[in-house]
Amino acid sequence: MSNYIEVLVIILFLLVCSYYDIKERVVYTNICVAFFILAIIVELLLGDKGILVILYGILPAIFIFIVSIISNESIGKGDAFIFLIVGIMLGCIDTLIIFVMSLLIIVMYSIPLIVFKHRSIKTSLPFSPFVLTSFIVFSLF
Repeated sequence: MSNYIEVLVIILFLLVCSYYDIKERVVYTNICVAFFILAIIVELLLGDKGILVILYGILPAIFIFIVSIISNESIGKGDAFIFLIVGIMLGCIDTLIIFVMSLLIIVMYSIPLIVFKHRSIKTSLPFSPFVLTSFIVFSLF
């Protein structure tokens, strides 16, 4: 991830998604489409990845979309759209790292909620803020 514009686009995208995910518990498709187009333009004009790397970058999103269908959206389809844009800009491996980091962070956040506040394991949480946190940590190291 050598391009600062990529980082700015991803952070802006995740900030917007996190805002709506926290406030309304939804990831808007029109926002994803706009950032999808922007991600493609940025990668084609400024990116240093080949088209094959970009295409491999969408594999995590396909996996998340399938899990969303199988699990009756315990992870939402909107989260798959989020990882589609992240995958286009970062590639498959970095996107998988951010996905796993997001899962670990949400688990670390959820355990005290369940233990101390008697929340259910079925309590839904917005996922995009954890993706944003993971991306920021990933970008720093």
